[in-house]
Amino acid sequence: MHTDLAARTNFSIGDSILTVEQLVDEAKKTGVNALGITDTMSVTGMIDFTNRCKKNGIKPIIGCRLRLVDDHTWRPVKGVKSRRSEYFVNYYVLSEKGLKALFRLLSLANSSDHFYYVPLLSFDDLYKELDTLSADDVIIASSDVYSVVQHKDAANILQNIKRRVSASNAFLTLSPIDTPYYDSVNIKALELADELGLEVLVTRPVFYDKGEDVAADVMRAIISNNKISEVFTACNFVRDFHVMDEVEFKDVTSKYAENLKRRRGVDAVDRFEEGLRNATKLADLVTYEWKKSAPSLPEMAKDEYAQLVKE
Repeated sequence: MHTDLAARTNFSIGDSILTVEQLVDEAKKTGVNALGITDTMSVTGMIDFTNRCKKNGIKPIIGCRLRLVDDHTWRPVKGVKSRRSEYFVNYYVLSEKGLKALFRLLSLANSSDHFYYVPLLSFDDLYKELDTLSADDVIIASSDVYSVVQHKDAANILQNIKRRVSASNAFLTLSPIDTPYYDSVNIKALELADELGLEVLVTRPVFYDKGEDVAADVMRAIISNNKISEVFTACNFVRDFHVMDEVEFKDVTSKYAENLKRRRGVDAVDRFEEGLRNATKLADLVTYEWKKSAPSLPEMAKDEYAQLVKE
């Protein structure tokens, strides 16, 4: 099964320029069998995404990229140099109960005491919600950029997540993206996987159609209020964050594992192969599918028509 678990749409403002329609169309063209949507702090595209996937014979996986901070009450103090660090995990829905918990988390993140320029959650907010769930309801995986594995207390955080959702439902994400930054993130993920007895998962974010990388750069320049010609305009060094077919995805993953060994002396070829298999494993664990609820009306009488005639 060809699985893509980290796609983001234009509901992830600043990351992706893909509409839900474009994402699903590209997934169908490239032979994706199971597609996961993981927009940052949003499930706005969930209904359209689910309907389009079903129409095109693709298994829809509802997910969300959660933004976590140590203290959601932090605000800058004039004259004091400090900043807030953000860390991310991917939340994958396995049940109606898991989806409702995600709704509560996102509602909380957008409340007046949490929202500060962007919606935020504390780690305790996540733990409290996970305490109401079980392994039948949710899967949690570390994310790609600004992953939770980069937190100084990552081992304890992941141990807390593992204890709540079970070891089989907690994954360390490996991102086959050929840069020194991702070398460091992946090495840390591998170390934590060994330390905590967790499995690894290979995913790669999707932001645009093939060949649309420049359009994504323009979008980021507009959002950051910079000219595209300025030296410090944010542009991704990697230019292939598009939906890949199975052969291309495996080839990119294999080449990255080889380069990681050459650059950093870390032989993780087998672990990346394991991560690819676990992507399929995760997709198989997802049986929940969002459906429109049936109309629910009050019962006015045992035989409403007869009672109406009588009245």
